[in-house]
Amino acid sequence: MHRILLAVLLLAAAAFPAAAAELSGTDIIIPIVGRGPGSHGTFWKTDVLVTNLSTAWTNVPVTFDFMSGGEVQTYTFTLGTHEGFVMQDFVRYRLKREAAFGVLRVRTVNPAGIIAKARVYDGEGIGQSVQGISTASLMRDANLTGLMTGKYRTNIGIANPHDVAAEVTLVAGSGTASWWVDVHVPAHDVTQVNLATLSHLLDDQGITVIVHSRVPVYPYASIVRNGTSESQFVMPAELRLPDEVAPQCLDAHPIWNLTSSTIDVWYDPASTTPAQLAAKYGLTIEKIHGEVPAIRVTVTPRELATLRCAPEVKQVGHYSPYTGPIV
Repeated sequence: MHRILLAVLLLAAAAFPAAAAELSGTDIIIPIVGRGPGSHGTFWKTDVLVTNLSTAWTNVPVTFDFMSGGEVQTYTFTLGTHEGFVMQDFVRYRLKREAAFGVLRVRTVNPAGIIAKARVYDGEGIGQSVQGISTASLMRDANLTGLMTGKYRTNIGIANPHDVAAEVTLVAGSGTASWWVDVHVPAHDVTQVNLATLSHLLDDQGITVIVHSRVPVYPYASIVRNGTSESQFVMPAELRLPDEVAPQCLDAHPIWNLTSSTIDVWYDPASTTPAQLAAKYGLTIEKIHGEVPAIRVTVTPRELATLRCAPEVKQVGHYSPYTGPIV
């Protein structure tokens, strides 16, 4: 599963994320849809809204793939021209399940596309809107900003619609991060991390968490105020470099704090040497780091994209929360 080509699920669309998230398309991901009990005695439900953008006088078939625990349950529906439809309590009435949480993929063959989003709410009707985005906008690197602890319950979620697992790292701060968390997100599933378990490392509010994933995912955050269930959904802000070239593999190596074309490349010493790595990928070594297995090279955006798919490479960039700065 180390280097899996883009034919796995989302093909080239997921390999070339847009600079800004596209809200419409023929293949939409809603990162969290569910029904079941929450914290402090709450019970949450989800309504799903889908709108047909076609102007042609024809019905549009829409397929809903609910992904939870590695399993996919499919439901189909038909929309008329420019029709918008709300599916109330989707998990119960469309999937016939009393409790489940997962990722919802909404698809249509109509090229005009659709818009899909969800509303997650508790028994008092208080909730938040969860915007679906096109699979072409799934991200490897992103910021989640304005997160809060203390009086708030904040969960970071990672939605992975792929056929393979996603290895994700959450980082707070800069290259000398105060903390980081590795998150394994199974295929066809969503994983949430509660920031309360890390509150001793964080300020009460204004927290920014950087998300690094090996495969394109939909990271998000949910902030709920204790006692009132007032809630907010936080969409990701994608991190992209100028002139970035997307790697031509699904499971790409992460980038750490890349600020210039001169980078450090961590490699697997069991499978290669600095000389072999440089010869294979046409690199000129500027420095060999003695304290860790890494070399310093200057690369073009296309060479960087190639290195992110190289089986001998572990990661690229300037710093790593695992090793600290390399000098």
